[in-house]
Amino acid sequence: MKITIGIPTFNDDPNRLIDQLVRYYSNDIHEIIIYNDASTIPINVSSHKLVTYLNGIQNIGDVESRRKIAEAATTDWVLFIDADIQIPTINFTSSFLVHLDEFELAYATVTYQKTLNNPNHSLRWKYGISREQRKPSNNYEVYKYFVSACFIIQKKQFLDISKNVPKGYGLDIWLAKRFREEQIKIKHASTRIIHLGLEENTIFYNKSIEGIKNTALQYKNGQLDGASRPVITLYERINSLGLSSVFTSVVTIFKPRLEQNILGKNPNLRFFDILKLYHFIKSIKA
Repeated sequence: MKITIGIPTFNDDPNRLIDQLVRYYSNDIHEIIIYNDASTIPINVSSHKLVTYLNGIQNIGDVESRRKIAEAATTDWVLFIDADIQIPTINFTSSFLVHLDEFELAYATVTYQKTLNNPNHSLRWKYGISREQRKPSNNYEVYKYFVSACFIIQKKQFLDISKNVPKGYGLDIWLAKRFREEQIKIKHASTRIIHLGLEENTIFYNKSIEGIKNTALQYKNGQLDGASRPVITLYERINSLGLSSVFTSVVTIFKPRLEQNILGKNPNLRFFDILKLYHFIKSIKA
């Protein structure tokens, strides 16, 4: 069986990934579809008979970009891979295909380089190692720890599930909830990929807060529940005790010092969690 590879990209050069796929896995690949989500820098894709390049005029986000790819795909199964991912040179595609008789979706294990090369990327690197290299220990956590950086799913199923996608950043949580609602059988594959595209601390912090605010909006609109994300569970616990206003008042005092820490060379992820909860509560109360 041959599959479609779908690579959504925004300001990331996909050519290294394309070269790896063509060099090592062309026997399993029917086509490679690149969707450029209105990047603000030039993206020049190498010409190859397997590659189709779609250029978006307006930025539409990760999920909608994948929908564009799925709509263009000519195979039943699509393996989505972010452009800033490094894949293994052996048994990559086969490590997904082996699960498709039993599961409806399989996603890779995200890893990070062992050494931090740039201290300005310390927050993203530390967060990735501590929070994204986890392996689910039960069926619930398979949904909880879903990461969209690299996953395979049937084209039709993805298009059905991802309808009416909310706008904004941080939609892996929404996707995971949709998979859980539809009782999609998910496999967290042992396939290890390396996330290379680390944002600078300030950029990652701002994107994370944008994602938290989007999560709060989805929660207020009934699109997410308490099981969707730890920050929601923690908010519900604090709010039930009548302490949410006290919490935000205290954090407001220490907020500059907390931000100074997490934007520095050795960020404390507990402080990061406190700030995310602070912004979640402020967004809920707005």
